[in-house]
Formats: sequence, structure tokens, C-alpha cells
Amino acid sequence: MVEELTIEFVQEYLKNTKLELHSTHEKVSFPILYRIYGKLKNGERFGPISVDDAIIVDGHHRYICHHILGITIETKKWTRSFSISSTPWDRVIVDPLDYDNPLK
Repeated sequence: MVEELTIEFVQEYLKNTKLELHSTHEKVSFPILYRIYGKLKNGERFGPISVDDAIIVDGHHRYICHHILGITIETKKWTRSFSISSTPWDRVIVDPLDYDNPLK
């Protein structure tokens, strides 16, 4: 288990790890990953992520953190109401911007 999560670690993890589900995001927020990772390490649990045909519709940050920690994440079937392509995980950028609070 990773003790201290860093942007560099997550970026390398996404580049070098085979993930079963596919991303629709080109970027993920490191501060959100960091918060979720910390909560998971402290025993908090999250609801299922939404998936349509092995493509994550909602829950990218939760999926990444669960995968890093080796915790199985529940999924629920979801039907996308739009056409969207997937982004290979090795091309997903770990962004230092906090999407929940973009002014910080």
C-alpha cells in the first residue's frame, strides 16, 4: 500500500497498470484523489460507480483510489444518454487543480 499519495505516483500508476474499466476523462483532479484515498485508508466506504459497457460514466476518482488500495469497488449498470469515447489511462493527466474548489 502507498503511504503518501503523490501526483507522480498516480501518473505512473495510470501509465503502467492495466485497469479493467475504461476512462472517459482526459484529466483527473489530484486533490480529489488525495481526499478519497485518505478517507478509504481510514475505513470510509463509498457508493458504487456507474458503468456502461466497461466505460466509467461516474466515479473515475473513486475507481482509481480503490484500485490503488486494492479495494474492490461496486459498480452499477448505467446507460449513457450520449456518445462518448474512452481515453486510454496512460494518457489521462493527473491535474493539480481541485475541481471541487477551482479557486484554490
